[in-house]
Amino acid sequence: MYSSTDGVNYQKVTSGTWENSTIQELATFNPIAAKYVKLVVLNGVNGLTSVAEVNVFGY
Repeated sequence: MYSSTDGVNYQKVTSGTWENSTIQELATFNPIAAKYVKLVVLNGVNGLTSVAEVNVFGY
């Protein structure tokens, strides 16, 4: 997961691996100043990736 303040220059804020399941998965990271968030998927299941919902919480 990457964040950006301008939508052009992104910095990695966290990374991880999730199993093939239907349960909710969480990615947490330290508070940062950001306006944009980008999720990058490197590998899917059978060549596919699905994200149903992304919630970003601010302070």
